[in-house]
Amino acid sequence: QEEVPTWNYIAVHVYGTVKIQTSDELLTSLHALVDKYEQQSEHPVSLNNMSKKTMRQVTGIIGFEIEINDIQAVNKLSQGRSHDHPKIISELEKQGASEKAVAEEMKKRLHE
Repeated sequence: QEEVPTWNYIAVHVYGTVKIQTSDELLTSLHALVDKYEQQSEHPVSLNNMSKKTMRQVTGIIGFEIEINDIQAVNKLSQGRSHDHPKIISELEKQGASEKAVAEEMKKRLHE
């Protein structure tokens, strides 16, 4: 019997009404985003210190907001193959960040 590859995943689907941000709204969002994720950095970056040339790249970004009506979370984590989980986890841990995150979630569920 041949083994056919299968892929494990965790996904979140967000449904709602999309609103495209104005240039000012986008800049406000970008400032908040950069400030939040740079605050723990050894040398934090701030949009306030960016050159006009660099900031012109912002015109290539389309910001949006979603008024959420529904959120659906789904996963497929080899539920029918629990006897193979240690091997599957081991193989996922050898790959990229996304695969390692799936492996961590599978480890948590091993003990449930």
